[in-house]
Amino acid sequence: MLGKILEKKIPKEVEEFIRKKVLKLKNVNGYSQTLKPRIKGGKIIHSEKCIRIYVEKKVPVAYLSLADIIPTEIMGYKTDVVAIGEIKALQSDPKKRYRPLVAGISACHYKCTACTLGLAFKDAETGEVLLAQNNHCAALEGKAKIGDPILAPSPYDSGKLPDDKVGELFKFVPIHFEEYSCPFRRFAMRFVRFFRKAAPNKVDVGFFKPSVEWKQEVLDKGPIRGKCVPEIGDKLWKVGRTTSFTEGSVADLDWAGYVQYQRGTAFFEDCILVEGEGFSQGGDSSSPVQKGDLTVGMLFAGSSSHTIVCKIDNIEEIGKVKLILPNSVSCFGVALTGGKDDNPVMVEIAGLRERVARLEQKSENMEGTLKTIKERLDKLGDRVWYVLSGVILSILIQILLRVLH
Repeated sequence: MLGKILEKKIPKEVEEFIRKKVLKLKNVNGYSQTLKPRIKGGKIIHSEKCIRIYVEKKVPVAYLSLADIIPTEIMGYKTDVVAIGEIKALQSDPKKRYRPLVAGISACHYKCTACTLGLAFKDAETGEVLLAQNNHCAALEGKAKIGDPILAPSPYDSGKLPDDKVGELFKFVPIHFEEYSCPFRRFAMRFVRFFRKAAPNKVDVGFFKPSVEWKQEVLDKGPIRGKCVPEIGDKLWKVGRTTSFTEGSVADLDWAGYVQYQRGTAFFEDCILVEGEGFSQGGDSSSPVQKGDLTVGMLFAGSSSHTIVCKIDNIEEIGKVKLILPNSVSCFGVALTGGKDDNPVMVEIAGLRERVARLEQKSENMEGTLKTIKERLDKLGDRVWYVLSGVILSILIQILLRVLH
């Protein structure tokens, strides 16, 4: 409140000039009605007060016509140009039917209620294009079958077979539960857990192969440019089926704790904790979480004040997929211009990329083989303990019956 009082409003004649002249310039989409400190190199210079002019994006003066150049000074007041993107009303309803598919809309398994559609990935093993969702949205916490239909919109939002089918479940990362809701399974698993603890989870993710057209963009927000690892305090946003567009901030990059599912309780680690009242609600599961136009992960759980997010790097590594990005973005986030054929630097970079891709593929194949062997051994171990648990239970029942008789 004090800051608001101390801010000095720009004179009426200056504001009239801005509305009549400056707002009509190409790329300009607003201004501040009070004098603001200059922003330079991401830092706020409080000693220098300016008229802040908002634009969709900053463009070098050399690329602008003389008529569209924002004056550096207006009636004795210096100007400061700040880019805020395109301003438009967010009127799209995520619960409606969209073709092509985009992230942020309603979608889930045909036997689920309602969830949100995630981003597109390329399967590291098959090369297939896959769309991501949480395991509990696309694979029913592991109870679904590969090939099951996915609907958009979700069944709760009037989606139904066959008209709204958009793909089939392709694969999912199993969720390791420490406790099960089913009393019989809980009893059996306690024998197993006596000898071996449940593996920690890092992601709640599944993938389906789309059967309709899709776009690698978020509803009302446009295309994504890449991925990143955020920092504490960074502002994040998401678009989801229930709460649409919301914003929050990074509270923790190393969250670990228990998540309650319908099938039971699972322990997760290495997740992002986002702080923000109403950042997510039921039905927002699978929403991509963004820092600007960079993806940081996918939300899967939360409370009224905090949301838990799977990290994008963990989704790629454990899910054996790669986020599909625009061709103009390099691994360092630098836009590269010019074709491969007419730019020697591009030719060299292309060659290096191909070599790196081949090495990554070999590494992923070896890692995938080792993980497959480990998973099979784990499953075999579980079966052995299940059998052993059954035998022990049978013996206990027989002893009890003899004692009673």
